[in-house]
Amino acid sequence: MRGIGLTQLNATVAALPAERAMATDDIVCLARAADSTEASTWKQALEEQGIRCRVVGQHRDTIAGKLPPGLAEIRVLRQDLERGRAILAAHRPGP
Repeated sequence: MRGIGLTQLNATVAALPAERAMATDDIVCLARAADSTEASTWKQALEEQGIRCRVVGQHRDTIAGKLPPGLAEIRVLRQDLERGRAILAAHRPGP
């Protein structure tokens, strides 16, 4: 399943009624994944709960070999930030 692109997300936001419209700066980094597998897992978990998100930087591992830790960012709308944190907390391994 492919997520929506940043351009599509911005277009969706722009189409919202004026009272719900958000600027591009309302798209924030929720988390940085250790690798592209973790980023994909988190993206799927967020989307299953109805949170639109975007993974930025996940394909750099195909260019440079292994993805350096923290390079893939999960970005969400600011309004979904706290809910997204709770969802990711449930998907992170415990001690």
